[in-house]
Amino acid sequence: MQRHGETERRLEGFEARLEQVFEAIEAHSREVIIAGVALLLLGGLAAGLYEWQKSSVNDAQLALDEVDWTFLEAMGGRRDDLYPVEPANEQQARSAREEALAGYELVIEEHGGVSGEIAQIRAAEVEVGLGRLEAAERRLAETADETSGDALRASALRLHGFVLEELLRPLDAAARYEAAAAIESYPAREDLWISASEARVRGGDMAGAASDLREVLGIAPEYAERLGLVERLESVEALAADAGPPTAEAD
Repeated sequence: MQRHGETERRLEGFEARLEQVFEAIEAHSREVIIAGVALLLLGGLAAGLYEWQKSSVNDAQLALDEVDWTFLEAMGGRRDDLYPVEPANEQQARSAREEALAGYELVIEEHGGVSGEIAQIRAAEVEVGLGRLEAAERRLAETADETSGDALRASALRLHGFVLEELLRPLDAAARYEAAAAIESYPAREDLWISASEARVRGGDMAGAASDLREVLGIAPEYAERLGLVERLESVEALAADAGPPTAEAD
C-alpha cells in the first residue's frame, strides 16, 4: 500500500506538469490541420474537405474533453481542475478510473490523431492509478516513440520512464528520460536529465549518471548550481572511477 501511495503522489505531480503541454498541443494541432487543408485544396472541394476536417478535429477534441470532464467529476473534482484529486473512497476512485479507461480506449479507437495520442497517454496514467503498471508499460512502449509532435512525444517518453522506474527497471527508465531530454523544444529538459541521472545511480551506472549531470551543467548552469549539482557530479564521478559496469536489467 505504501508503494502504491508513492506512485499516486508522483503521478499527480506528473499529471499537473503534462496538462498545460496537452492544452497547447491540442490547440496547435487544430490550427495546423485546418491551415494545411486551406492551403492545399482549392474551390468547392477544398471548402467541403476543410469543413469535414475541422468537424473531425472538433469531434475528436470534444470526445476527449468529455472523458476528461467525466473523470474529474467522478473523482469528486470539478471540470476545470488540472488533474484528478484522489478521493477518500477507494472504490469511487477505482470505478472512476475504470470508466475513464474505457472512455479513452473509445477515443483511441474512433478518432486517432493527436486526440488519440493524448488519450493513449492518459489511458496509461489511469492504468498506473489502477496499479496496472505492466499494461501501462506495454502501451507506452508501443506508442511513445511514434507520438507526433516534440512536446507530446517527450511527455509520453517521460511517462514511460516513470512507469519503468515503478517496475524497478531504472536503466531502461533512464534511457527514456534521456530520449525525452534530447528533444530540445521540450520545457524543463534539465529536470529530465536529472531524473535520468538518478535512475542510472539506482541502476549502478555511475558513468552514465555523471554524463547526464554534465548535460544539466551544459544547458542550465545556474539551475545546476542552485541544486548543488556540481558537488553531486564530483561525487558521482568519484564513484564511477571505482565502479564496474552496470548490471543488465531483465526484460
